[in-house]
Amino acid sequence: LNDMSMEIIQRAAKLGFDIITFSGGDPFSKSNFRKACIEAKKFGLQTHVDTNALAIREEDISFIEDNIDILGISIDGVGETHNELRESKNSFRKIEDLLSVISSTKTIIKVNTILTKENVNCLNELSSFLRQYPQVSIWSIYQFFPLDAASKYKDRYYIDIDEFTRRTRTLLINTRLKIEVLPYSNRVNGYLFVNELGQMFTNSLAGKYINLGSIFTTEIDSLESKLKELINLRTVNRYKKLLLENL
Repeated sequence: LNDMSMEIIQRAAKLGFDIITFSGGDPFSKSNFRKACIEAKKFGLQTHVDTNALAIREEDISFIEDNIDILGISIDGVGETHNELRESKNSFRKIEDLLSVISSTKTIIKVNTILTKENVNCLNELSSFLRQYPQVSIWSIYQFFPLDAASKYKDRYYIDIDEFTRRTRTLLINTRLKIEVLPYSNRVNGYLFVNELGQMFTNSLAGKYINLGSIFTTEIDSLESKLKELINLRTVNRYKKLLLENL
């Protein structure tokens, strides 16, 4: 399939978007990701990248500092807990290596943790680990959301909202570290996903993707009309707020 990332970035800027998220897996593993990030900055878009850190190279550190506004690093536990959840024996070591060398004050470093049945007892240990790295300024803890293909893992991973709330409430809060606690009801109907061919989607509370058409043919007024009944106000300006709070 053709990757239309450059055209998507240009179209998003023309439609008036002001922040773009690159996600994966790991965007750093994609051949044109770095060029796309530079293109986004050229068009005035703020850049947010979510990564598992596996494909980040040593020379990417300066690239991150120059081209990424928010870097979200997936950490679901400490040591083997994280490796087992990510099914990668080198994953946690890569994260430790990255955190040991990245110290940018220009890039906001955010840790993303998905809370499931398999790591629900690890929050305090993970909190202690993160306190070793003052460059990490935000910790986002997400309730596992069985969205689309992930629904087959619901029995293995899902915890209900009562347990999610109880577990996160007992965290030993670090006053330096901003902690976002995000049940999946906060993360549906409002985020706009665009695949590499420019097809746009949002997602519903029922765990389904909703097709919104092509970013290349849909005008902004039509898009706003489609989103009006779907928009989740808790998603509006979330990342813009994080950027302002960390200036």
